[in-house]
Amino acid sequence: MGLKEDGNHAYAAGEYVRAAKLYRDALAADPNNAVLYSNRCQCFLKLKDYNRAYKDAVAGINLIGDHDDKLAAKLYFRKGMALKGLGDVAKARYCFNKVLNYDATNTDAKTQMAQLGASVEVEAVTQLPQEFASMVTNEPTKAKPVTPEPVVSKSAQAEIDALFPSSKSSKKETQQPPKPSSTQTDSPQLNPLQLLTQLRRLSPEEKSRAYRYVVSLTPTDLDMFKSGVDSNFLEFYLEAIANTTDIDPQLVAQCLATLSKFPRYSLSMTMVDPKLRQAVQSKVPGARLD
Repeated sequence: MGLKEDGNHAYAAGEYVRAAKLYRDALAADPNNAVLYSNRCQCFLKLKDYNRAYKDAVAGINLIGDHDDKLAAKLYFRKGMALKGLGDVAKARYCFNKVLNYDATNTDAKTQMAQLGASVEVEAVTQLPQEFASMVTNEPTKAKPVTPEPVVSKSAQAEIDALFPSSKSSKKETQQPPKPSSTQTDSPQLNPLQLLTQLRRLSPEEKSRAYRYVVSLTPTDLDMFKSGVDSNFLEFYLEAIANTTDIDPQLVAQCLATLSKFPRYSLSMTMVDPKLRQAVQSKVPGARLD
């Protein structure tokens, strides 16, 4: 039995992560197979990973073009479901309409179109009437809600400050500082979570320092991913482990164990290169890498 058939059986059994892995392995051997992209897309839809579902649908559509109406209809439907999950109703509606162009009797597409509702043309307004303009301009500005920053240990904050000097927080002045002039602009202050998402954008020269930083994180520092593990960060973290010589295996194992308890860890791990996982496993025996 081939990988595709194994994936189909896993999907039928409700093992969507395993099915996605099998389709991934099948795509490695047959990268131009649009059906495999369509199947893996459906796995991601079941897992509510709409970003990956969207990418797989687009990849499949690009492969087949207009040569297979039945498969195109299926891919456009799944692309529409991904866009709906991402909150892009207008583009989702467009995809469902494309499905109906291929198959006017498709009840699933009709149902989705009915749920999303018909589009409404709205006349563009470039200027408010005078009697309303004054009401708008006199309305007080609402204060933006303050988002609490993740709690980070002192050692991790020191590493952040060393790696990203612009993120250092200034000490409070004993006197009230003068108000900035209209020509001055405050430099944006990045919180640790924003900094972590930028790690993959570093230049090659900066990566070695970034690697040392992430492998020194503690389980407490990683609480910022409680709502869901960022797949880009997870891959970067594993790269750091594999490419840093003086790591603390026990600390790294604890961090991976912490991450494994958070949503999307297993799914994100399936997207990591198996060779990278093997390299980490050899350096940190017993680490949770599934």
